[in-house]
Amino acid sequence: MTATPWGFRDILPEEAQAREEIALTVKGCFREHHYLPVETPLLEDKGSLEEGGRIADTPFKLFDDDGRLLVVRPDNTLPIVRLVSTRMRAADLPLRLRYEAPVVRECQRNAGGSRQFTQLGFELIGAGDTAGDVEIVSLVAEAVRKLALPDARIIAGSVRPFKELLAACEDRELAAEALRCVHANDFVGLDARVAASAESDAVKAAIGELPRLHGGAEVLDRVDA
Repeated sequence: MTATPWGFRDILPEEAQAREEIALTVKGCFREHHYLPVETPLLEDKGSLEEGGRIADTPFKLFDDDGRLLVVRPDNTLPIVRLVSTRMRAADLPLRLRYEAPVVRECQRNAGGSRQFTQLGFELIGAGDTAGDVEIVSLVAEAVRKLALPDARIIAGSVRPFKELLAACEDRELAAEALRCVHANDFVGLDARVAASAESDAVKAAIGELPRLHGGAEVLDRVDA
């Protein structure tokens, strides 16, 4: 009998029990705030997911018997979007949904990473104002407190300022490639493409710096600048 394929592993009882206890704590927290469980298929139509947004790379693709290209889900958010848009369109908003499910993603061979992991999360749909943001961050903070994680840090980010910057670019090809580079964390490629552009020095400097900004609330002042 052979070992598991690279990037996949067995989870033995001690670790499995610890994972189960973590999941029960987090799901209990979500349930207390009226987030309802949903389940989506392990296989999804690639075209349907791409209608909802950019999907993460996955090495596992296959065709079903009617010729549709299927993928093993690399993330749970887009399947939830697909579920809501096709099965829950008449539901009252906001929707509060939660899930716990395995996903499979691409991973560089010999990098020591996993290609399969369990994603435990929640989605707040139809509450796009500040109150919705506060609810999401507060719920994450509560779950972290209940898990008693030492030195935990919540990282919140938004692609909106970068997209608004790119919308002001005259070079539309640059805008598309810059966004692709940032999604792929390819900052070397981003710098090379920006350097070759005919955009103004101020725009090029902003495109190069904005995706790299991180820190506390003080960073927002630099974003505005």
